[in-house]
Amino acid sequence: MKTKSRFRCKKSVMRELSTLLALFIVFSRAGAIPIGRLDTEVANLFLRELYMRGKISGGQALFLPTEIGYHDKTSHSAETDKYLWQPISLKSQRYAAADQVLRVNLTAVGHGHFGKDFNKAYWQLFPGLTYGISKNIGVRLEYRIDSQLTGNPDYLGKKWNGWAGYAETATAGYVTNRVSIEVGRRRTGWAIGRRSGSLFISESAMPMDGLFVRYRLNDRAELAWITSFLSPITDPAGLPMPENRYLSAHALVVSPFRWCDIMLKEAVVYGGLGRRPELYYAFPLLWYHAEQLNENRDDNTFIGLGAVLKRTDRAAVYFDFLIDDLQIENRTASDREPSEYGFSGGVCLFDFPVNTTNLELTYDHIRNRTYNQICPYNRYENEGIPIGDSLGPDHDRFGVFYDWHISDLLFLTVSVTFQRRGEGRLTGEWTTPWLESPDYREDFPSGIVEKTATANLTLIAQKNNRWQSKLALEYVDIKNDKNIRGIDRRAWRLYYGFVCDLPQLSWRIDDE
Repeated sequence: MKTKSRFRCKKSVMRELSTLLALFIVFSRAGAIPIGRLDTEVANLFLRELYMRGKISGGQALFLPTEIGYHDKTSHSAETDKYLWQPISLKSQRYAAADQVLRVNLTAVGHGHFGKDFNKAYWQLFPGLTYGISKNIGVRLEYRIDSQLTGNPDYLGKKWNGWAGYAETATAGYVTNRVSIEVGRRRTGWAIGRRSGSLFISESAMPMDGLFVRYRLNDRAELAWITSFLSPITDPAGLPMPENRYLSAHALVVSPFRWCDIMLKEAVVYGGLGRRPELYYAFPLLWYHAEQLNENRDDNTFIGLGAVLKRTDRAAVYFDFLIDDLQIENRTASDREPSEYGFSGGVCLFDFPVNTTNLELTYDHIRNRTYNQICPYNRYENEGIPIGDSLGPDHDRFGVFYDWHISDLLFLTVSVTFQRRGEGRLTGEWTTPWLESPDYREDFPSGIVEKTATANLTLIAQKNNRWQSKLALEYVDIKNDKNIRGIDRRAWRLYYGFVCDLPQLSWRIDDE
């Protein structure tokens, strides 16, 4: 047996477009569009809108990234469908792991912002490869090389000549029309709301190293499960502490009716000096919180419930609820601890008042101390970044968003948001003032409240998903900036960005 390699560089964008939809339907292995990146942000936003419009199943949009080709039974004849599906299908094919084909990708992203209070520009590079070992088995590798990381105080890795980076995706996977199993490193997201800062597992969280499993029971139910290692916490000098840290999470999406999806979720962060992964947290059918109680452990568990009600191409209503700690007794001083939970909800109105539009109203609310815990190694974070909502605890936000798919080339978003943020932080010191005061009450948001009003207009142009450009004009009004009383700021800001997907280099490996 011998192997031969044939170099092939795709030159004709028009030829690729003409065969794209056919490939998207015929190929058994669809692409998993990366999440948590500027270059794929629009495709994932469109994927969510298709879900809210009732076009695709909950498993496709609520567990990210997803192998979307396996579930797609939608006809793309309507104008709105075409505008939404084209960027998704093109991105999906770019990251497909075709049988016996090695593909090398490079995406370049430039972005920056200008204003009275700042003026900076950044570059991001995403070199990577995919290889389909067989029809159902493939590997993915992708790095993030990012000049913005050098100014991020939460980034603890190495920096060189104004650049920094890390391996963002490195997985080997087995995928069929029912099951997806990946082992290695990747980002993941379990979201219902619009924001990337999901209550439970956010696409803005850092990549995790572990095992990622999804199983589609049937057209009405899908299960997802994660068990992974988390980064060690660090001391004030930035040095890693010796405690081991782990995350296990499982979620089930059930669709009792085609217009209704219900999502049940649970997660646990646990660890300690010398502690190893627990098998009772590694089994997805067990109730983690009950196991924690029976094992007499002080681990940090979370329970979530969400639902989406949809009327095809007319409207959608959704909510997402996370429980960290609810006080249901009042017998001891510790029972006076304020409840810790989060809530997110929204309403979507489609094609109102003109076609190819989406009017969405959202509200997010997370109480102080949510995600935090008395043991620092049990905090709901990885690499210093929240695993859940990107802002962490002690804030709420109301937003109005209006999306308009002007054409398959232009996309416009107008938004107005009002946000309040208290002094509570995920990495803040855990205090227990309720133990000393029987009449303890805590305002929400707590302490000095930072209040931010933002108006934003963003125009995105894209062509064949090979390139994308973004221009945004924003006005921001901040009171008590950084929770310092009397420090107010008002500013106009201009954001820009562009994405260039360079042509893939492909080698086909044939066995003889």
